[in-house]
Amino acid sequence: MHAVMAALETADPRTVQALAAAGMQPGQLIAQAFGGIAERAERIGQLNMSPELLNSLLAGAGAAQRQG
Repeated sequence: MHAVMAALETADPRTVQALAAAGMQPGQLIAQAFGGIAERAERIGQLNMSPELLNSLLAGAGAAQRQG
């Protein structure tokens, strides 16, 4: 366990995030993406997200969960 933690300590955080995302449910990935947007909110002047986009993301996540 110590060796794994030492390796992760020196790894790029984005690499660790990508490894953690492997096998995630689509809904979790969508939530992670929105978290990334929120982390950079001060740089975003205006963000428009249509209800259709949100519905398609949620519908796609729900369909994947039903199949999995």
